[in-house]
Amino acid sequence: MDTVLELENVSVHFDTPDGTVQAVRDVSLSLKSGETLAIVGESGCGKSVLCKSVMKLLPGNARISGKMLIDGKDIAPYTEKQMRTLRGSLFSMLFQDPMTTLNPTIPIGKQITEAVLKHRRMSREDAQKQAVTCSTAWASTIRPNGCSSSRTIFPGGCASGACLPSRWP
Repeated sequence: MDTVLELENVSVHFDTPDGTVQAVRDVSLSLKSGETLAIVGESGCGKSVLCKSVMKLLPGNARISGKMLIDGKDIAPYTEKQMRTLRGSLFSMLFQDPMTTLNPTIPIGKQITEAVLKHRRMSREDAQKQAVTCSTAWASTIRPNGCSSSRTIFPGGCASGACLPSRWP
């Protein structure tokens, strides 16, 4: 299997008026195609900072060190424009609280469909099929008809976090 994501000794520091704050220290991991990775830990331990560092979504006072490889390519020198091509097509993140990240007045299937259409060249019908596949992968209570339901419903356990697959089927 091909390695999709590889981190080697990744550390993240923030420069603040009171000095340097270390948020992530020497994280190394490897994720192969088809694998699922769960990053767990106590509140404030750096899980979100680590994910945001890979996606290059940290504020300007962040300093990232170590190696980050996506499909074997070092993304450290990537510009914002290059990163935008990766976000959504190779990886996605729903931040901390999907109840505020996702719009509860728009069916979840439609929101996922729009994201697929933005990053993939395919018909709306195929994008809707992808949305059903994706949503049933992370929330078993969302059925094909739930993707067109009049409201977004998060089953227990999904309300505290949601994640989209790194590779669309």
